[in-house]
Amino acid sequence: MSLDTILERIRSDANAEAARIIKAGRNESAKVKHRFGIELQEMDEKERAQHETKIRELRNVHLANAHRTARQIKLLAEEELIDQCFVIIKESLTDIRGEVYNASLRTLVLDGLQLLGGAGRVQVVRNEDIEVIAKIQSELDVAKKLELDNNLLPAESLGGVLITSLDGKTIVDNTFKAVLERKKDQYRVEIAKKLFEG
Repeated sequence: MSLDTILERIRSDANAEAARIIKAGRNESAKVKHRFGIELQEMDEKERAQHETKIRELRNVHLANAHRTARQIKLLAEEELIDQCFVIIKESLTDIRGEVYNASLRTLVLDGLQLLGGAGRVQVVRNEDIEVIAKIQSELDVAKKLELDNNLLPAESLGGVLITSLDGKTIVDNTFKAVLERKKDQYRVEIAKKLFEG
């Protein structure tokens, strides 16, 4: 199911539920107005004005509650859609190959090395990443040292690297899973803007 189909389904469901709640609020408001309307016919002007005010207030309360509930349902639907986007993003990350992936891997390695003062031991997720690491090792200046740990990281890391300082005391987790988790709030805002403001 495509993202557009999922988005349309969630929007449609949220709008239908919001419309249902607002309609129910209006119906309840009409019932209150009818109930008090019968009583109004039998009252004098002062009492009638007080009851009409009360009817308007009750109507406004019912409509406000219906609108608030509809907004909450819409927000929940939007959150569900954003969560679905993260599932799709994670699935897509496992499929990245080629130059785009290699360039990302290079950036993650060099950023990690910089945080570790220029030396570290790297673990990768995929066997083909070993070739990319070998190329990076050959291009490093002599002041930097990068060793390869031949133990692969689990596939749920989604890609990327884990770099440990040579003394083993410091770890830089630059796996795609970790980077996605660190930037999740930022990405949620960006996804929401693209989905709901455009």
